Amino acid sequence: MQKTLVIIILLLGLNWAAPAQGVKVVAISLEDFPTIRLTLSVEDNMGLPVPVDPRGLKLFEKDRAISEFSVRTLDEVEMPVYAAIVLDKSGSMKGAAIARARDGAAEFVVRMKERDHSAFVRFDTQVEVVSEFTPERGRLEGLVRETRTGSDTALLDGVYQGLELFVDAPEESVRAALVLTDGKENRSRHTVDEVTELAKKHRVSIFTIGLGTGVDEVMLKQLAADSGGRYFAAAGPEVLVEIYTTISTLLHARLVVTYETPFAMDDAWHEVRIEIPRGEEIIVGSRSYLSAKESRIPTEKLREIEAGRRSLAQQQRQQQQARERAEQKRRRTLLALGGAVILLLLVLVTVVIQRRRR
Repeated sequence: MQKTLVIIILLLGLNWAAPAQGVKVVAISLEDFPTIRLTLSVEDNMGLPVPVDPRGLKLFEKDRAISEFSVRTLDEVEMPVYAAIVLDKSGSMKGAAIARARDGAAEFVVRMKERDHSAFVRFDTQVEVVSEFTPERGRLEGLVRETRTGSDTALLDGVYQGLELFVDAPEESVRAALVLTDGKENRSRHTVDEVTELAKKHRVSIFTIGLGTGVDEVMLKQLAADSGGRYFAAAGPEVLVEIYTTISTLLHARLVVTYETPFAMDDAWHEVRIEIPRGEEIIVGSRSYLSAKESRIPTEKLREIEAGRRSLAQQQRQQQQARERAEQKRRRTLLALGGAVILLLLVLVTVVIQRRRR
């Protein structure tokens, strides 16, 4: 009976925890237009990178099939990773939290390759850019390990200043900001929209880590979703090293798809779609780019484009929130069902025991 209950609970827990498998087009480079370069992230049901057979991948632009393209790893194209570590050092991070945060961030730095660059920003009431991008892993690891706690939480300002460092990052690079906090925003001048706009401008994926139960999960999830990153919930400090290691693995497993677009620049949005077979299913990822040189678009047209893009982003956020509400409802239903099953099993066991006693 006890084993049965444990199995039921574990199955329900796995069902809730497993993210949907998928492919993300995390960045589009037009630097060598009409050559287009896409950076992809492909993950399994557990959120871990999976190998991709290029022969099964299908590519579309504006619903037109693209037959000729290449799929290569970061190592094959020698593309560097540029990652900014943004670390909360507010007063609530004292003790095990800051110690394990230092360990996790340091482990991430150590895992960077020779061609990669890291930057380090920490924040409490004030934001401190400790180091701009550098390939010197040993030096940056030392700076991370020197971090001590302070006072309040200027989270958004910390992320914003971290994103500003990407202004000189090479066009051909994988860009990510790793943001860890254990509290809620209470000090910043910048807004969520300003942060996500800057992330999109510099093509930076924001990976947010919420430590404990006192974080603003809605905001952290929005920062991640709007930038092509991912949110990690850390129940306690002991899992932080594992989370930083997972992010490192995800970044270095990204793929680069290169093709020649059949379309001329037309001052319009072009949707690029990727389809990859996974067993009996097909997983799909898409992203749009503006096919234009901004300098030749009238200001009013730019404003109209920006307004349209903001409206689309708002719709996507609302859809994401609706999906999250539906998922929460599903979990509550499963919990109620699991409770009913357990109760039924207990009743059956009680009946069996009573009959045996007779």
